[in-house]
Amino acid sequence: MDSNKRKIRKFLDSPSSIGEIGGVGGYAATSVRSAHFQAVVTVRDYFTDEMFLNQLTDRVYELLVEDLQLQRERIINYGQ
Repeated sequence: MDSNKRKIRKFLDSPSSIGEIGGVGGYAATSVRSAHFQAVVTVRDYFTDEMFLNQLTDRVYELLVEDLQLQRERIINYGQ
């Protein structure tokens, strides 16, 4: 799990993941393409990592259950 967090942090901290702001117009496309390529490689790595996908789906499920519980509470308390 720590390696997944490090991969995410490395991707988010790299300047090419955001792209260049300003600069010469001809060079902006290169930055966007490299950021796109880096994102594709990162996503591909994650989709081949079974442990990461299991952690991701577990977390999404937890968030959905929590959201459903909050919605139920709002419905119950709506008329009070």
